Amino acid sequence: MQASAEARFADMTEFSQALGGARTMHARPQAPKARWFAVGVLFLALVGGALVWRAPVQRAEMVSVPGGSFRMGCNERVDLECFKNEKPARDVEVAAFSIDKTEVTVSAYQNCVNAGRCSEPGTGIFGAGSCNWGAPVREQHPINCVDWHQALAYCEWAGKRLPTEAEWEKAARGTDGRKYPWGNGAPSCDKAIFSGCGSGTQAVGGRSSGASPYGALDMSGNVYEWTAGEYAEGRSLRGGSWHYDPGGARASYRAGVVPGTRYPGIGFRCAQ
Repeated sequence: MQASAEARFADMTEFSQALGGARTMHARPQAPKARWFAVGVLFLALVGGALVWRAPVQRAEMVSVPGGSFRMGCNERVDLECFKNEKPARDVEVAAFSIDKTEVTVSAYQNCVNAGRCSEPGTGIFGAGSCNWGAPVREQHPINCVDWHQALAYCEWAGKRLPTEAEWEKAARGTDGRKYPWGNGAPSCDKAIFSGCGSGTQAVGGRSSGASPYGALDMSGNVYEWTAGEYAEGRSLRGGSWHYDPGGARASYRAGVVPGTRYPGIGFRCAQ
């Protein structure tokens, strides 16, 4: 992030204090040249846009993932459901990073739209109530029906980015090669939201027993998540969703679609 005067005046209170401080300084006796110099600097800062108020970004809770190597891809010792695109398993080095604890919610995405930095997602062309945008009582559900470009725009507005596939997978399974975020035990509706666990998305963070080794929630199910990774002619999706079978909830499972796709089963989370 580029350091600027904007970062020092994150809200109107700080802006007013800064302006008030300048006025207090002006009230003290001083040489005319110094007085006009101070006024001129403040004027140029205001006109030049250096002191611009912006609505505060809603800060999502994040979990930390330490740097180091992990085994990425199909672990055939515990997983016999793997597809070719998950093979071969290999050791991958990943630098330390943080990732959102949950998927980005409708409420959080609304803030970006209000700030003029995000465009509105789909609103239900896939069927009544399929898309969460504008739907009642879904503020804490994951935002869905957003394409890759919209996901990227949100993360950049929040001062973050989309995770790489390697980052996403390490955050989901840790370093022990587990099949699912919670371990190798069979998936159930108390751990993840997949086909058979309801008729749509559910509020984020409601499956603590399905947490990853680093405490990330909903890494399996609820909605597929966009990543920064490329997949054939499109972009990679990870994590499975509410309308897909439990096979998609496996940590090494990969899918992909063209970046302009908006679908009820696709959302995202950000990394940093």
